[in-house]
Amino acid sequence: MGNSPGAAPRSAGAASFGRLTPRSCASTRTTPASWCPGGCAASSPSTCGAPRWKPLSCPPRSASRASGAPSPWSSSTPCPRRTSSRSSNAFYVDESYSFLSYELILPCTTDELPLAQDASDVPVPQGRLVAGFDVGRTRDRSELAVFEEVAGRFTCRMLRSFEGVPFAEQEAHLRRLLSVLPVARLSVDRSGIGMNLAENLARDFPQVVAENFTNEAKERWATDFKILLQRRDVTLPRQRELVGQIHSIKRRVLPSGKVSFDAERTNRGHADKFWAVALACQRERGPERRGSGEIGVRVIG
Repeated sequence: MGNSPGAAPRSAGAASFGRLTPRSCASTRTTPASWCPGGCAASSPSTCGAPRWKPLSCPPRSASRASGAPSPWSSSTPCPRRTSSRSSNAFYVDESYSFLSYELILPCTTDELPLAQDASDVPVPQGRLVAGFDVGRTRDRSELAVFEEVAGRFTCRMLRSFEGVPFAEQEAHLRRLLSVLPVARLSVDRSGIGMNLAENLARDFPQVVAENFTNEAKERWATDFKILLQRRDVTLPRQRELVGQIHSIKRRVLPSGKVSFDAERTNRGHADKFWAVALACQRERGPERRGSGEIGVRVIG
């Protein structure tokens, strides 16, 4: 099917994913059932290359120009759905392989969520503050995520990246965070290089929880976060990198039969921002007790 009159021809670098908003398809005057962060410039569903996009593609750029509205797409970056996760800044994977689909993620994001740049900028909380810290130094960045929890709903209050920052400075920043804000829980990655930092903080702050990044733990955190998305009980900033990292998480069954949750490594990290968010938003569980009557459930989908 050809392009509609006035629509820009589709090219390999036809779209990028910037501000994500629900839009109507100008070629058929109907509303898509879900959002296409790929932003393909195709004029019809048959020519849209976005996997599992239903039922329509994104509006032609000419429609945005005609209406005078700023277009969310540029012509310099390929559609993230069609971008290999091994490329320079891509965190995107095919929808059929992602554990957390765009249909789950995007409704929980907003452009109207102000984020604090420093601990002193976080507004006085009405509920509990919880935080997660994924440790990195050489290959990956360290990522900090702070959320406010009110009646089981989580709202992001601060996201901060530490790239090439010495551990002493990272620890000093976390100590200031715990001193300035009434953080009820800070979950810190204690695997590998994070062990010393986690132990130092836990020694002086009882609300610090040192976490081991095992396959079982990552499955639990990813599943907890998926349930929050399904219930719309989490509010996130609409940021390209954050949404891409969340969507990049894949669920794989290992030869041993165990389940692995992970993402491809890129030059921007290893979905570290997602794991910081998942650490903060995890469901808090007490110590396991035999005969407590609790049943564990694994989400397959």
